[in-house]
Order: sequence, then C-alpha cells, then structure tokens
Amino acid sequence: MHSESLLKALHTQPDMIYVQGHRGARGVLPENTLESFEYALSLGIQSLELDVLMTQDNVLVATHNSALHPDTTRHLSGEWVNEDAFQIRNLTLQELQDFNVGACRPESSYQRRFKDQQSLNFAAIPALTDVFQLLLLPENKSAWLNVEIKSDPTKFYQTAPVELVVQQLTDAIEAFGLQKRVVVQSFDWNLCLEMQRVAPHIATSYLTSVGPEDEYGNNNIYPDSVWMGPLANAHLHSSLPEVIANAGGKMWAPYFDNLTSEEMTMARQLGLITYAWTVNELDDVDAMIALGVDGIITDYPLMVLEHLRAQGKAAALIA
Repeated sequence: MHSESLLKALHTQPDMIYVQGHRGARGVLPENTLESFEYALSLGIQSLELDVLMTQDNVLVATHNSALHPDTTRHLSGEWVNEDAFQIRNLTLQELQDFNVGACRPESSYQRRFKDQQSLNFAAIPALTDVFQLLLLPENKSAWLNVEIKSDPTKFYQTAPVELVVQQLTDAIEAFGLQKRVVVQSFDWNLCLEMQRVAPHIATSYLTSVGPEDEYGNNNIYPDSVWMGPLANAHLHSSLPEVIANAGGKMWAPYFDNLTSEEMTMARQLGLITYAWTVNELDDVDAMIALGVDGIITDYPLMVLEHLRAQGKAAALIA
C-alpha cells in the first residue's frame, strides 16, 4: 500500500478530528513509558506519538532527549541524574533500562508544568519493539503510531546517523508487519527524505516550527535552515504545505500557534493530512476545530477527546 492510500485509510471520517496522545499522555502519566501508552490507548483514541533515539548497541528506544532528562530520571538508588551526564547514544539498552523514569523531580520546572502527572514506583525507557508489541494486542488493533525520530543536524554527533536509523526503523516496522500502522515523522527533514527514499510505502510526516534560528533547536523553519536539508529556503517562495507536498510528503505536523487558515486551506487542497501539535488548552482546541485540522496532538487526550465529543467533532474509533 502506498503511503498516501495508507493515510487515507487511517482517516476515513471527513470533518471529524482525530486525537493523538503526545508521548502517550504526558499530562497524566510519565512520558514515553509503556504505562502512559497503555493508558492513552485505553481511552479510545486513534494514535500515539512517541519519540525515538538509538542506543550505543543500535537499539531504537522511546525517549525524547539526547541525554537522560534530569527532571524525570533517577538512578535505582533514587538519586536524580545530572543534566547531560548520560547520553542515550553512549548507553546500551541494558544500561539505559536501569534508570527510573517514573516520576518528576519535586519542585522542578517540569514538575510545575505537569503538576497533575501521576508518579509510578518504577518505569523504564522502553525499546520501540516493546511499543510495537503493545500495538499488536487485540484490543489495540485499530490504533496506529506516529514515531518521531529525534535527529538534530546542528548536533549530529549526539545521535546515530540518519541512514542507520532509517534502515533499522524500516526493518523493525516490516518485521512486525506494521507498515500500514506506523507513520514516521521528524523535525529533521533530511530524515523524512531518506525515509521516503528507502521505504516509500511507509508514510512520513513533516514537523514544522517557524521562527528564528536558536541554540536550543526549538525552530526548524528559518532562512538557510539545515533542518530543511535540500529544501532550505523553499518556504520563502512557496507555502509550507506546497513545499512539503512537492517534496513527496503526505502528512504535515505544524506547531499549532503557527498554523493559519490560508495554510490549512492549501493543505486541504493538496491532500495533506494535518495534525497540529501540542494542543493542551481548550481555547486552542477550539481554534484548531475552526481551522479544520485532521488531528490534534495533545498531552491530555481524554480532555481533548471529551471536548470534541461534546461538539460532535470526535472521530470514532473503528472496531
């Protein structure tokens, strides 16, 4: 099945909005953990978003930062890790899973941001294949995954080579027979283009955040952006939906506060499936409803799902 027909098969309800759990359900349970993924799927949402990096022994794992996060990671002794002390690429899977990511550091900025997040006695960073196993359970047969590959072309030494990650991911998706249930996305458009070259049958999603270049890599769309690879500056002459569609992309994931009605109209005309990230306030959910997005990525999937249902806009879970 071609990636375009795949996405259409996953989005069969016109004028309805699909809910995607961001890192599982980060506002409720620790992010990128099996417990968070299981909870989000139990709500009846259609898909999960998760972040993926590669370990020293070339295993793909579900975690967001290139180094273990000091506000969410403890040693088994209970001591919190130091910032940038443990790079994912320098640890084996076995070493990585000896850390506890089941709670937030008290009084940290992360804990204040997600003050209602429940703590777990213990949670390990899962291998991506553990998440694939979850997707194969009968009760999750209608769900699909949005796998975000974390890749930073401004700090390429921190992560595995794009070519290696793409090939490993493609092999894993095919080994589990999930070609029709996985979308691969990234802020690094070099990775999206490589994925399309290696596995055109697996759908790709282009992430965008528009703004000036900054040292933290918060934005990827700006003049001469290395994140855009060979497409750098194309957005200065065309709309982002046009740039992505012309590159062969079939899905677009813009930061919700960047999205305009003109761009959304163009995306619809081009047939781009559009998911806005990360939408956590109901006023912003209403703004996305008004724009007519296909999906909403959120840390609070139950809240968004109930709000959409109240307005008759929630896409139904296909049995």
